[in-house]
Amino acid sequence: MILQNVLEQYAGLAMDRQHVLGEKLGSHEWGADTETGLFFFGGPNLESTFEIIGTVSQASGEWLWGWANASLPGDLAQIAHAIHAFGKAEGIDLFTCERFPVTPEDLHTLGVAACGLGGAKAYYIADYGDGTLLVALTGQYIMQDWQPEHSRIFSVFPRTLQHFDMDHKTALIHYLNALGYTVREADDVIAERDGKTVTAAFDSQGRLASLQGR
Repeated sequence: MILQNVLEQYAGLAMDRQHVLGEKLGSHEWGADTETGLFFFGGPNLESTFEIIGTVSQASGEWLWGWANASLPGDLAQIAHAIHAFGKAEGIDLFTCERFPVTPEDLHTLGVAACGLGGAKAYYIADYGDGTLLVALTGQYIMQDWQPEHSRIFSVFPRTLQHFDMDHKTALIHYLNALGYTVREADDVIAERDGKTVTAAFDSQGRLASLQGR
C-alpha cells in the first residue's frame, strides 16, 4: 500500500468527522494534561483522552514523530508507533522518517493516518506558541453525536479533494461505503442509503466533475 491508498481509504470519513468536530468546538481554548492523558476544550467544555502523533518546532519547521520523541510517555505515543510499524511494513517514507520539514497539508495527512490506521476518533492541530502538537483524540464520547448526514457529503468531499492528492473516484467510493451507502460503480458513481441518492460524474482525467444528490 502507498500513501495515496491510505488517503483514498480514510480521508473522506476522517474529514467528515473533522467537520463535525469543528462545528462542535466553535470558538474555544485548549489544554492538555500528559499525566492524566486528558485533552480539554474550553468553551464547549469537552474533554477526551488523547495521544500525541508528533510535534512541529516553530523555529525549524521540522516535524518530530511521537514514536521518535524519547520524552513522551509510552502510552501517549501508541498510535504513532502503530503508524510507524505500518509505514515500515508498507514502505511509506512519511511514516518512517523521524524528522522532516512539514507542510500544513502534511499535518492533515498524518491526522487522517491517526484516524484510519490508529483508530482515533478525530485529530486536532494545537498551536502552543513555540510549536504545534498534532494530537489524536481517542475518547469514546468526543464524537458520540457524530452520524452520517446526506447533505454534508456535498460540502465535505469537495473540500477533502482540495487537501489531498488521490484518485477522486476511489476516495469517494470509500467515503460512501464508510457512511453505509450501497455503491454502484460504472463510469459514474451512484450510491443509495435510506432512500437518498448520491450521483457523481468524473472527467476524462478522473477528476470529480459533478456531485449531486436527492
